[in-house]
Amino acid sequence: MSDWFAVSDRPAGIAAGMDLEMPASDHAWDARVRAAVADGTLAEADLDQACIRVVELALRTVSGRRVHNGAVDFDAHHGLARRAAAAGTVLLTNDGVLPLAGSEKIALIGAFAHTPRIQGAGSSLVNPTRVDTLLDELRQRLGDRLSYAPGYDPQTGETTAELLAEVRAVAAEADVAVLVVGLTDGEESEAFDRTHLRLPEAADTLVQIVTAVNRRSVVVLVNGAPLELSWADQPAALVEAYLGGQAGGAALADILLGDAEPAGRLAESFPVSVAELPASATFATTPTQVRYLETCQVGYRFHDSFAVAPRFCFGHGLSYTSFEYGPVKVSGRGTDRTITVEITNTGARAGTEVVQLYVHPLSSAVHRPEQELKAFATVHLQAGESRRVSLELNSRSFAVYDVADSAWRVEGGSYEIRIGASSRDIRGSAKLTIKSDDVVHDVAGPASAIASEAEFALLLGGPVPTPRPLWPLHEDSTIADLTGTWLGAACARCC
Repeated sequence: MSDWFAVSDRPAGIAAGMDLEMPASDHAWDARVRAAVADGTLAEADLDQACIRVVELALRTVSGRRVHNGAVDFDAHHGLARRAAAAGTVLLTNDGVLPLAGSEKIALIGAFAHTPRIQGAGSSLVNPTRVDTLLDELRQRLGDRLSYAPGYDPQTGETTAELLAEVRAVAAEADVAVLVVGLTDGEESEAFDRTHLRLPEAADTLVQIVTAVNRRSVVVLVNGAPLELSWADQPAALVEAYLGGQAGGAALADILLGDAEPAGRLAESFPVSVAELPASATFATTPTQVRYLETCQVGYRFHDSFAVAPRFCFGHGLSYTSFEYGPVKVSGRGTDRTITVEITNTGARAGTEVVQLYVHPLSSAVHRPEQELKAFATVHLQAGESRRVSLELNSRSFAVYDVADSAWRVEGGSYEIRIGASSRDIRGSAKLTIKSDDVVHDVAGPASAIASEAEFALLLGGPVPTPRPLWPLHEDSTIADLTGTWLGAACARCC
């Protein structure tokens, strides 16, 4: 299925296995599809299969409607959403202020605590059955030990002198100040790209005010993607809550008060600055084509391959307890290997650890990162409990994509298996040798983090496509391309 209005060549899409174009194009492609079948550029069998799969989907949908009687346990689903939100919350830093003590006076600051941003905007928007707010949840549990100040407008993210003065007073009077800040729908959503990775200016100002008047401050982030956080070492604790869904407020209260643990780990890297990322120099530099000149060196692959320290690394996440890793053991033959390690909860309370396995090629003839995550396992342990964790590897764990013959090939050689709590927190390792008869064509990567045009073509396995010109307008033209035309002016008047 295509993204909305994303199809630029319907026959090629059908041949590639894209059965359903969204939304309907009102038969705009019919003549092109018939012509492609007639001249042989689209096999009629491929068109038949696309039709069959769409019909099968429709039949399954009708059948599913008959099976379900409409009875839904919304309370049970809400409870699951609450547990899921807690399991996805990441504790980035903590000097011991979390979980909050039962007798402390807490200042809750930030309009997202009262009017939460629970999901992304646009096509992904769904109607919640109910919405828990952090403010309501903490009021129920803390009573008059909780004070609140909004600090900013939840729609615009902007603040005023009066709001800032209220924040300063409320934060100074509390034992602990909890500040909730993040991005609004106007700053991240579908249909446009972020122009930077910063928080709103008002959010940064609030962090500076709160941390200046209360050393025991907790900052909670509400956002859908990485941020630049130059002040990350100022709060006593930093929590990444992401967009927590309809039960996110209750889940966050559970975590702050210690009734649940922050069991999430970062599925991305937070850079110190966007300027350190290779893509920052190449993204959107041409109007109609984005060239991924950073190649596979994205996220932790870039940071680890080029020894650039991120603000928070891939896989990072703290716990309310601590874990110890035993020796790494390898069993199995060929590419089918089992990696085992014993994990012990050395803290005073139960907790969940995410054991991560990274594969590092000790030598390689092809372009590949320093290490790649190939397996992980989640283990929940009571205080003092130990358990053996097993992680499985197979041929794809050691394979690389060979652009010369468009296939995955296992590259024989020596590998280091790294086990850790994040990409930068490796607790143990073991070496093994993989034998393979696969022929992997030698495609050395660029020496720098950004490929040259020639290197990029080599890695693509062919010439770099020439971008379509902006003029004349065509089916792939964007709304921005209409700027300066009579049609663009008409659209602007309508909007």
